[in-house]
Amino acid sequence: MILSIPFEEIKTFPKEVRLFLNSYFKKKLSESLKEENEVFLNQTSTLNKTPDILGAPIFTRHPTRKLIANNKFDWFKFLSNIIEDKNGKHKNDFHFTVTPKKDIEILLNSNGHNIIHDNPKSWGVVLIFCCMFGFGNKIPGLSVAKTTKDISYNIKKIKLSGTKEFSSKIIGPLLKSITSLFQIYAHNYYIKDIHWFTFIKANNEFYFAGETKDLCIKAAAKITQKYFFLSNEEFYELKNKVNSFNELGKEVLENEYLENAGRIFEDNQKLGD
Repeated sequence: MILSIPFEEIKTFPKEVRLFLNSYFKKKLSESLKEENEVFLNQTSTLNKTPDILGAPIFTRHPTRKLIANNKFDWFKFLSNIIEDKNGKHKNDFHFTVTPKKDIEILLNSNGHNIIHDNPKSWGVVLIFCCMFGFGNKIPGLSVAKTTKDISYNIKKIKLSGTKEFSSKIIGPLLKSITSLFQIYAHNYYIKDIHWFTFIKANNEFYFAGETKDLCIKAAAKITQKYFFLSNEEFYELKNKVNSFNELGKEVLENEYLENAGRIFEDNQKLGD
């Protein structure tokens, strides 16, 4: 369960409390990133054959890159392994349903999970991948991104970043997170120094070799349908549960916060004595 406290309010807290919160969140984020990078370290790749690899054309920004090019790399399996990791940390963070009026209703379930609007690293690489490929055209109003700005638009459309504006400059590091996991996964099959996209020099649009773009769109569609989409009945049932848990959890979190703050002040008092 997550208690949201505005940054302006946090700045009014005593220094000891702010230092504690800063240290706590840094530790949690470090643990989260470590877990994410370990998803494929001890896992056998699902590749049956070495995928075709093509050199990037000279009109791209990275003409020396080796790009994966065909369906011998299973993108759906790759993403499913992340979602179904033993920690299950991305499985229930995001849900949506299409109403009878063809409107979209979205539930960002932060209750017990890891979506924090102000922390892009917490959104998870599967959601970023799906934002890049328009959730495989399964969410009306979203389309496959041609540039990083298009990914930003999709992120805002599903309210992943909350109500605040954010710069498209953060998309680069988020895509690098996907690339890191992709390379770890591919390395398990003894494929080194491989990439999955680059950029066209003239317009900064994404460039994919061979079948990769179409395969990624199809994988995003399957992931969206299997893990994120709910029927109206399932969606509203979950939404009611989340709202109930949030109300029940708010008091618990407030009490924990007060206990932690009291402990800090007590420790500092002892040091002062």
